[in-house]
Amino acid sequence: MGIIWAVVKPKRPQVVAVNGYIVQDTRKISKDNTSLNGTVYFNFRFYNPNKKAIIYCDTLNATSSFSDKTKIIGGLNRSVLLKPDYEMYVNYTFPVEFWSIYIFMPKYLSQGRLTLSVLFKAKIRFKVARWKSVPRTINIDCSPLVVFNNDKNPDTPTFKPTACKVDY
Repeated sequence: MGIIWAVVKPKRPQVVAVNGYIVQDTRKISKDNTSLNGTVYFNFRFYNPNKKAIIYCDTLNATSSFSDKTKIIGGLNRSVLLKPDYEMYVNYTFPVEFWSIYIFMPKYLSQGRLTLSVLFKAKIRFKVARWKSVPRTINIDCSPLVVFNNDKNPDTPTFKPTACKVDY
């Protein structure tokens, strides 16, 4: 295994959060102005920078975190095949609930941005010719993801693309 690994030199997959926005019809502020609910949409680009190795992603799960609440979404549990020099897009939508004990939600929303993080956990294998590596777990940290509210100026972009950190 060590010889094949040294010859092939497999590289980590690259992940970029390409787009993100708050789904407009889902955004609601509570009557007492202490919480903001809504749905956030993200589009991630997964890229295999290897020239020879195929990346098998046996499982891919996502966790979104914001404020002091964390939601784990199990719907992303899927397997993915990334061929050499190939990219694939993954869409991820999840509900959010921001809260404030000091009744600041209208002021917070008027600032125009929300900061979130999305964490992926994946089991991957590399394949070269007939050889496959043993599965290894990688963690992908996409934070901070800043989504802008563009109600005042709809022509402005709502998201700045963000590169994610991939750890073996």
